[in-house]
Amino acid sequence: MTQDCNLVRENMAALSQALDLLERLPDQLFTNNEDAWFQSGVGRHMRHIMDFYTTFLEGLSEGAIDYDSRQRRPELETSRNAATSKLREIMAALETIDNPERVVMSKTDGHQRNPSAAFSPSTVGRELQFLAFHTVHHFAMVAMTLDRQGFKTPETFGIAPSTLAYWQATGIGRVAATG
Repeated sequence: MTQDCNLVRENMAALSQALDLLERLPDQLFTNNEDAWFQSGVGRHMRHIMDFYTTFLEGLSEGAIDYDSRQRRPELETSRNAATSKLREIMAALETIDNPERVVMSKTDGHQRNPSAAFSPSTVGRELQFLAFHTVHHFAMVAMTLDRQGFKTPETFGIAPSTLAYWQATGIGRVAATG
């Protein structure tokens, strides 16, 4: 990884948070999908996140990333061991990225399920931005899901880095004083 690849570092930091969480989380909370307020528990969100990273990494070698055709790996939502192993694999692969300016083609049809949706030009860096935002978005849902079950995540889990920086700079927000 090049020293100027902040986007890789941002994604690595997010995935490190996931590893830390999964190492502390009881299996029952990882696999629980039975609640009136949520249909996707921690395991399903983590699997979804990893599916996107895996699709991104596989697409890099082909020059085309098709998030809509990602492989769903159900074992990643039912086994914390499988999930932590896959997270480590993804992190190792991210460390090899050295050209965020490289052009790739990316496809998502905006949930229209249109197989003929066109690919759009993008860059590795732009896709890393998307993955970081997507991951934090799902972490926020994981934090709420766990909170409903009485498990507290770290104060910064599921909060965008820009929000944390704003809170720190302005002295507002729930973690401003601890920053």
